[in-house]
This record gives sequence, C-alpha cells and structure tokens, in this order.
Amino acid sequence: AWVQYNESGNWTLPDRYTRWADKTANEGIGKILQVTSVSMLESGNAIPKTDDEIRDFCEYALKVAQNTDAEYLEIFNEVNLSSKVTPEEYAKMLIAVSDKVKQGSDKKICAMATARAALSARTWIENVLKAIQKSNRVPSEIIDAISVHPYKVCNLSPETGMTNLSKDDDDGTLHEQLSLTRTMLNKYGLNDTPLIATEFGWTSTPTWDGWAKIDDRLSEIGQAQYSIRGLALMYNDLDRICFYTMTDFTNTTDYENHFGLVKSWCGVEIPYEAKPSYLAVSAFNSIIGNAEKKNESTSGKNHDVTFSGDTEVHILWNEDSTVSYSFNSGSKALRVYD
Repeated sequence: AWVQYNESGNWTLPDRYTRWADKTANEGIGKILQVTSVSMLESGNAIPKTDDEIRDFCEYALKVAQNTDAEYLEIFNEVNLSSKVTPEEYAKMLIAVSDKVKQGSDKKICAMATARAALSARTWIENVLKAIQKSNRVPSEIIDAISVHPYKVCNLSPETGMTNLSKDDDDGTLHEQLSLTRTMLNKYGLNDTPLIATEFGWTSTPTWDGWAKIDDRLSEIGQAQYSIRGLALMYNDLDRICFYTMTDFTNTTDYENHFGLVKSWCGVEIPYEAKPSYLAVSAFNSIIGNAEKKNESTSGKNHDVTFSGDTEVHILWNEDSTVSYSFNSGSKALRVYD
C-alpha cells in the first residue's frame, strides 16, 4: 500500500503479497493489480492532484510495476463516484503514471474502473479521453485497457432494461450498456483496446440497506442463475471478466458482504464452502471454455444463447419461470445440464 511506502520511505513488499503472487503464479492465474491509496494525501483529495503528490504516486506505481508479475496496473477504483475528482484531474494523473510506469517497466495500464457502465459512467470515461486529447496526447498511447464494473442497480437481473427513465444508471441491459461503451471508445481510437470487467456480480444477501427494493433479494440459487445469464449475455462484449468477489465477508447483515462465490472463512458451518454460483461458474468455464458465441435468440422472456467450440452448446432460460421450449439441435444426441 502507498501508505506503507510513504511512511517507511523505502520500498517494502508485504509477505502476504508475496504469498498471493507465488500461489497465483503457480496456478497459472493472471493478475490485474489495482494501484490506489488516498490516506497519505496531504490535500485530502481522493486522488493525487498536487505536483508533489503525483510525483510521489508515480514513483510508488513504478515500484509496484517493477515488483509484480501482474500484466496490468489498474489506476484507482470507482473515482467517478467521487465529488472530489474531475475527469480532467484523473486524466492528468493517469498520463503521469502511465509515462512513468512504461518508462521503467513492461507493465500495461488499465484505466477508469468506473462504478457501472451506464450513461453517467460512459460520460465520465469520455470526458477523461477528451482531457487526454486536450493535453495533446493520444489515448491509446496512455491506456492499454479500459475497466468498468457492469452492475445492475438494485441487484436487478442482467436482462432488465430501462425501468426508470429519470435515472442515468438505469439506461439498458448490461449488454446494451457495454455495447454503447465500446462504440464510444472506438470514437477515440481505442478500437482494439481490451474492455475488462474488473468487478461484476450479484449479492445473495438476506438483508438490504435502504436503497434496495425488497423484492430484489436473491437466493444463492438466484445469484448463480444471474451469474450464468450475465456471462452468456456479455460474452462478446468483454475481453475479461472478474467476479466481485471470490469470498463472502463476515458481516452477515451487510449486502456488500454476500457477493462471494464461496462462503466466508469463519462464522459459517464450512469455511470457504462453494456457493451455487461457484459451481455454476465452474461448470460454465468447463463446458463453454473458450468457445465462440455464435448466436443469441430472444423470444419474450425466453433466451437461447449458442456457443460453438468442440461441440455446439445452447444456454437456455426463461427470466421468470419454467416453460416449455423447443428447438431442433440437428443432432441425434443431447447432453443436458441444469
């Protein structure tokens, strides 16, 4: 953390990071490492803004880059939600960090990490890109990947479209939001720049804070269903998808703590027990693998998404209930999974 780096005056790599890095490397897991910290900012801002802060943060980011095997450094997190950060300020910091990291390492820069991918997030990203251009820089030379967090508001389903025209974060399905994001990025020469969901998921919380609607509580089975449906619908929109989060946290009364694919490490009967969403996502990865999404057919609330790899795979569902649905597979044999 930048806090430790600034306090010690020397670069130190915590043991917990070394253990994590070694384990993931041994398992062949790629990494996107988020570089962020605000508590050492003398100005009290959400990101480095003064010349001294930006200089110090760039030095820190370079040290991180030189001491990690992560492919990408993701620069800060969901700052589009902060009233203390303008797109122009983020762009200024991003240019400096990117230049410093690329001069001294082979690491790539992942930028934005916006909360959601709807209208307000897209507008914020576009204003950052405009600010980069106004600095006489080319966005594709500064940014190697764009990250977004494509959540549906109030834990709604991935197929839910516009439900409240007055809310700019409720402007379409996840697929529609991401398609509009890609169209916007292409305007700024980022056609080939990966679009990554560095957070994505649904919470299976039994309780809610005040903002959430009571009928949008999800069971653990519902969380698994939404996860698979989300993966199928966004498959061609994203280059990588990272679930938020791997593990439930321990505060059972907080909706934020139930996004995990496995249960918590304590306070439960079986620590790290696989939730249905973990089993479902594992099955998706095993069955679909790196297949190509060939077709998506929607009739009312019936969905049929077709993938083609070693075999042809259909993912079929109805948004509300169990229904009869017929199709011709062109084959004499079918293997069916629930």
